[in-house]
Amino acid sequence: MDTYDEKKIGKLIAWIGDHFVYEYDTDKVIKFSKFDFFLGRKKAKEKSNNDYVICKQYFGKYILETRIVSSQDGQRIAKIQQKVSGRFLAVRDLQNEHIKTQFREILQAYDVMRADGRPHLDLIGQKGVWQKCMSNILITKEHHLMIFDATLFDAREFSLWQRPFMFALFYIARSIQDARLDTFRVQM
Repeated sequence: MDTYDEKKIGKLIAWIGDHFVYEYDTDKVIKFSKFDFFLGRKKAKEKSNNDYVICKQYFGKYILETRIVSSQDGQRIAKIQQKVSGRFLAVRDLQNEHIKTQFREILQAYDVMRADGRPHLDLIGQKGVWQKCMSNILITKEHHLMIFDATLFDAREFSLWQRPFMFALFYIARSIQDARLDTFRVQM
């Protein structure tokens, strides 16, 4: 597995959802998941890789390219991504036909993934819990949609003693996400 260079980690730029996000080098970010502590190093690495592969399979070009890396000593898992700027997808953005078409493709992929029995992909993110937006989907300056967090809601990946809490957390998040998606689907 690739390793990250601690000397390239810059300032903390976000502490949202399940990630601490730092600048990395000059044009990238490095993300550390809070769930990794609960999962343990081996499971965290496995989950990060599996979630990314599954999301890439279904969402293709809409998933931000991500390198799964570890610390030099192998104790921490992280994700390195290109630094992308934009804003979160809101219902009003669906008035733009280009954005609407892209979101329709994302919804179709999401529905196929769910029909295949896969766990839910976290599209709403933390801000989407409180605001009517999909805060894990960015609209770039070029008006392209980009899913930058390939995290699946699957409580079964956690230890038995953690599962009741994670199940409750994921159930609440899925319920809110389903309601947000219904609001967005009405505009389609």
